Amino acid sequence: MEIKNIVVKLSVLVTFFSLIVLSGIFAWTDAPGNPPNPNADPPLNIGSITQIKKGGLILNTDGIYENGLSVIGDFVAAGDIYLTDDGIKTNANMILGSTGDIDTAGTMSIGGDIIPLVDVTSDLGSASNAWDEIYFNKGYFSILDPIYQIEGKKYATYVSDMTGLKAETAGELEFRGNEMIINLSKQEKESDLWLFYNIVKKDTIIPFVSSQSPVGLYGYIDGENFVIKTISEYSGIVKVSYRLIGERIDNTAMSNVSEDQNISTFINVDGIR
Repeated sequence: MEIKNIVVKLSVLVTFFSLIVLSGIFAWTDAPGNPPNPNADPPLNIGSITQIKKGGLILNTDGIYENGLSVIGDFVAAGDIYLTDDGIKTNANMILGSTGDIDTAGTMSIGGDIIPLVDVTSDLGSASNAWDEIYFNKGYFSILDPIYQIEGKKYATYVSDMTGLKAETAGELEFRGNEMIINLSKQEKESDLWLFYNIVKKDTIIPFVSSQSPVGLYGYIDGENFVIKTISEYSGIVKVSYRLIGERIDNTAMSNVSEDQNISTFINVDGIR
């Protein structure tokens, strides 16, 4: 008789705890019900229905980042990503499908590279939505092409190359007599000549002069002076066009060979000529 009572009591206890466990499971997995049913939020799951998480979502970060979405590992999206003020923080790659966009009104800080998919043609900006300012330490371009609109029609300019890292300036001036000396170190601050002289290595300046008057000219650099002289005696006003070229002061390159021989953006001269 005692054994039977013990079995009955154990059965009651098992049933009681089973009901508690089942009620917890249903509260976690069931969608929220209308009052007076328990109004619990549904759990995140792998279903196809869109779900909203009001608080931060932290994946594999040990709770380091409490706002927004923080991911250690690749973040892959086939659709759009909309960033709020809290944003998305990732220590690895962010990979979007060819139709996916990232829309943000704030700053996007990335510690790695921004690389387009290899099988699509991608633009940085567009004709109607261009970047105001882009800052580079070094950029590789096949074509630099500022576009000018004149009388409603757009024209390409195709900025030309200059080998080596050099700067140049050009202008016109005039003087009377047979010689003119321009002290480049004492030019008006913020003028073209002042800026040029301050951004080039002083011993690399090469001058070019052309006469707009009926007299021959030659020019040379003597220390900090740009000297222009007539070849023969001339008593009228001498009009001069000049051009100065110098190696930029930040140029430390010892060779024109590219540091990156694996770069994929280049003009294939071998295949053209």
